[in-house]
Amino acid sequence: MKKTLLFIFAICAILANLSAQEKYYTVPFEKILDKDYSRVWRYIAKEKNVDHLKNLPENSIYAVYSMTVNSDLPAPKDSIDYNYYKGNKIYFYTAIDKEKNEKYVIVDKNNNYDFSDDEMYTFSLEGAPDFQGRREKIQVNVNATYYIKNNSIPTILNIQIEPLEKSMSTRGGDITEDDKLLDIAVWDLSYFSGQCSVNEIALDFRSDSRSMILSDINNNFTFSVAALNDPTFIYQSSLKIGDSLEVAGKILKLEKVYKNTLFLKDMGAASVYGGMVGKQFPEELLVKNIKSKKEFNLRKEIEGKYVFIDFWGSWCGPCIQSVPKLVEMYAKIGKRKDVAVIGLAAEEERDLEKLSGLIKDKKIKWANYWFLRKEYLKADNPCQKMTVVAYPTYIILDKSGKVVYRESSSFKAEEACQFFLNLIEKK
Repeated sequence: MKKTLLFIFAICAILANLSAQEKYYTVPFEKILDKDYSRVWRYIAKEKNVDHLKNLPENSIYAVYSMTVNSDLPAPKDSIDYNYYKGNKIYFYTAIDKEKNEKYVIVDKNNNYDFSDDEMYTFSLEGAPDFQGRREKIQVNVNATYYIKNNSIPTILNIQIEPLEKSMSTRGGDITEDDKLLDIAVWDLSYFSGQCSVNEIALDFRSDSRSMILSDINNNFTFSVAALNDPTFIYQSSLKIGDSLEVAGKILKLEKVYKNTLFLKDMGAASVYGGMVGKQFPEELLVKNIKSKKEFNLRKEIEGKYVFIDFWGSWCGPCIQSVPKLVEMYAKIGKRKDVAVIGLAAEEERDLEKLSGLIKDKKIKWANYWFLRKEYLKADNPCQKMTVVAYPTYIILDKSGKVVYRESSSFKAEEACQFFLNLIEKK
């Protein structure tokens, strides 16, 4: 019994010591308001039934639009019970007076379904329908309610309205000129921001703007991150809890959110493999043959060669525009056995025929393979292994498999091709 207790105590001591050795970086977040540069477009819909709204001003040409706070709620038992999720919609009244050549906008800021106690904003319609570049703005704080599960959370939204702009609701279909004049664009100006430093690299985190209705971040948020003082760091977005990023030679895992703070777990030194300059090409990079769709390890095909890799896609306009530069380069070096030019296309399987047609039409003679675009966040996806977040991305390897060049822009196509030509001529 005594030996058993000693054994248990020893195990507990070891586990406690391991836990104590774990290192975390903390990122405290705060909600930021009134930042025009961070605005996020919000969808609005034209209301067909406005019987529940009071004191709408009398105008012959008017419309009422609404913006839904949480669109994932189950429908109420009574579909016309507008108080069931009261506060989940924000209402906007717009009207035009053609004789006065004016447009009027009212926001139900206190969300009481009554427009008599809200300010009316007046704008000239001079220059309609294009308004000659006029960008008038209204910025308001609006009371709203966020419903989640069985809870209702009062909140304030900081929104911006452009009364002379258009929303997606009037960009197609059977739309009249009056519809276009009545329309408005609505933007969310609030977001969450947090900073931390890792080995003197200042990281700036932003939260997923679609969740700006909440007062705190939580484990369901997604994040973007940029380095404020490291130009080699690649901006990353759509990171969620459980994902990892590489900073200053470390792998940091987004571990959890607690009390409005994001915890980053230090997972130790980063791999020597990857897609950044100075890294070695991964021992395994799985891609697929376009015709057979069979998966294979690209590493075996490029071993011992100078390699030019073009991450692109049939859906990527800038990628396609840069193809002629690559065609010109390949015409000079295509017959060399010590050189490999590879196209890696991020695609969905349904688009492979389009990809094949594009390769034929653009006279692309170098080898092209593909991988699933929708699985870009999976650990074994080429995007993750090579840290590709933008297209096109050009990556060049020397004969040892080391990354010696990397750029992500179609404007860099000529530079990338010239770098590769210079590299293989030095040998």
